[in-house]
Amino acid sequence: MVNAHEVWSAKEALMKITAIRDAGPQLLWVEDPILRHDFVGLRRLRQATPWKQINSGEYLGISGKRALLAAEGTDLLNVHGHVSDVMRIDWLAAGRIYSC
Repeated sequence: MVNAHEVWSAKEALMKITAIRDAGPQLLWVEDPILRHDFVGLRRLRQATPWKQINSGEYLGISGKRALLAAEGTDLLNVHGHVSDVMRIDWLAAGRIYSC
């Protein structure tokens, strides 16, 4: 697992994720590889790297998480906060399950 803390561009993330794979380690997921609001970039990155999962959304509010899910920009939706907030996000995500 790698946490990039949103420091990569989408192009740089693809290059680094590919380099890690090519070096041999089996990468399970990459957390926050690019800016959290770059939903198009996250979706493209997800589609370009099917051998691992993208984990994003931790610092987005419910509307941001809704947009991230609608864009299919994450494989793993990162949540935190009060139980009631996490449950709302679970309800939001329940109808948006898609394959990696």
